[in-house]
Amino acid sequence: MNALLSRRLAWGILALQFAVLPTAVGASSILGVPGPGSSVPQVDAARSGMGGAGEAMLDRSSASLRNGARTAFNDKTSFAVSMSLDETALERDGAKDDQSQFLFDGISLSFPIGFLGNLSLVWWQLRQRDLEWALEENSYGSVTQKLSYKGAMYDLAPTWAFRVPKVPRLGLAATWRQTLGNEATYLDLPMSGTGELAEASDVTIEQNVLSSGGRPAFSAHWHGRQLEASGWAVAPGTLKRRAERRIGVEVGLGSVNYPVLAPSVDRPRDFTQIDESWEQQLPAEAGAAISWRLGRTQLVNLDFHQVAWDRHGEEWILREPFATPGSVEMQTSRQLAVGWARLGSSRGFDSFWQRMHLRAGAGWSWLEWQGATEALGAVGVGLPLGRRGTLLDLAFQAGVRQGEDLGGTALDETFLAARVTLNGIGTWGEPTRRRR
Repeated sequence: MNALLSRRLAWGILALQFAVLPTAVGASSILGVPGPGSSVPQVDAARSGMGGAGEAMLDRSSASLRNGARTAFNDKTSFAVSMSLDETALERDGAKDDQSQFLFDGISLSFPIGFLGNLSLVWWQLRQRDLEWALEENSYGSVTQKLSYKGAMYDLAPTWAFRVPKVPRLGLAATWRQTLGNEATYLDLPMSGTGELAEASDVTIEQNVLSSGGRPAFSAHWHGRQLEASGWAVAPGTLKRRAERRIGVEVGLGSVNYPVLAPSVDRPRDFTQIDESWEQQLPAEAGAAISWRLGRTQLVNLDFHQVAWDRHGEEWILREPFATPGSVEMQTSRQLAVGWARLGSSRGFDSFWQRMHLRAGAGWSWLEWQGATEALGAVGVGLPLGRRGTLLDLAFQAGVRQGEDLGGTALDETFLAARVTLNGIGTWGEPTRRRR
């Protein structure tokens, strides 16, 4: 029965997801489902306003998940809270669907520890899945098939950064990236089978997956008079995952009797509980960035980042409760961004307009899904709050994603994103005479 049920589920879900455009509630790029989920930008609003560029820029900002070495040059305690709102319009096979989503991207804290350098802690969302699909209503006005993906994956990353004693313009950092995740998948698929499944009129799958694993990361930053340069690398790691899966099949109710049941009647159902544990590989990452100063206040930034999904990406697909081998091909994802910034004055008694930061940029991405691409443009502004360097960074992005679903149908997504980061500058741990 298990083999027959698996085959019918695979074909039923393919029809559910990719034969007809579902009505979607929630928001997430469909290119990230199924699998590890849609990628969340690993940069704050200041970098988002430059298209994702600016990792090498020293602007007294908060700690970075990628370039932890830049905090070696922070002489004050700083913290940041980042949030975002995404609006996505999906066009597939002539049909359109609009989605929206609010995300709490992450939080960071950085503080100097004297001659030992700087300590920081970053908690950031890496990937997310938030999609609910319902395929067409039947003649009785009820939805016939449902599919729900929920979940997120986060990194908790403590970092120690320091300046090299005899080369004070060089900063180095070591980071431990602890990855945590929680994912839930729900499927409700009516079936009319033969043989062993002749009496089954409905099948549900409920799966919850908990994930935990860690890996080291390293970064370096060169602080020049006109040029800032940085590079970083994240080692591959092992993610331990544990799944609790329940498969339920209605019993004693053929498809003929199904319509006459009142919706409030509980139908008898046999549940099978399956617990499974396994290990999965987290891909290696690497990147580099430069920031070139033009005059006193203007900067040009260029960033590049890549993730080696091609080595272990298919493992994430095949661990879905209904995936089939070869259904998705994954590739190394690459991101290229170029940005411009005009830094505002750091003098607390200058006017509001003189202390304001302005930003603009563009980004191009070759996503991990084979043949999928993304292009975006961005603008941003940093609004000073008070006279101690606290900033409210705002960024606005617009772009398009293109790719194919599992059935080979072309997908076009246009999106608008608004990101906000509150950057605070504190004086914790500093002598009173240095607080100003």
